[in-house]
Amino acid sequence: TGVSVQMLDRMSGSSAQSVATPTGDAAVFTKALANNAFGNINPWGTYAYSNEFCVARFSGLSPTVPYTFTCYASRENATGRETRYIVEGANSGTALLEPGNNSSQVAVLAKIRPRPDGTIDLKITAGPNNTSPEKFYHINAVMLESSPSGTMVLVE
Repeated sequence: TGVSVQMLDRMSGSSAQSVATPTGDAAVFTKALANNAFGNINPWGTYAYSNEFCVARFSGLSPTVPYTFTCYASRENATGRETRYIVEGANSGTALLEPGNNSSQVAVLAKIRPRPDGTIDLKITAGPNNTSPEKFYHINAVMLESSPSGTMVLVE
């Protein structure tokens, strides 16, 4: 499809502590298995890296086509880790998802148009209801779909 993804600001690390078999709206993300990437705004133990947000830039998109981003995140045995997903192109959208013990919910950001250069940025950070002291936020996988042709790219 000619679509590529570049990390502009990285996540803090990765974990295998997610629900291994997503169901419901998240079932399409079964290949992501129990792997998630996480970020943390506040320091965490002896872990040296923390960041306010992660940014992934999608490029090679058609500027005349709207896209839908579907994000899945899961973290077993945790609560209060609400994550905010922000997409920014010619227009923007925001969605929230609680990854704690999530096996079926997804965050959907629809009708996002790329900038004239064919790029859209996905920014991931802690949501307003995130109560973890470290402000952990998560992502397991992202699905990008074009409208109306239905071309799909799954990034895990």
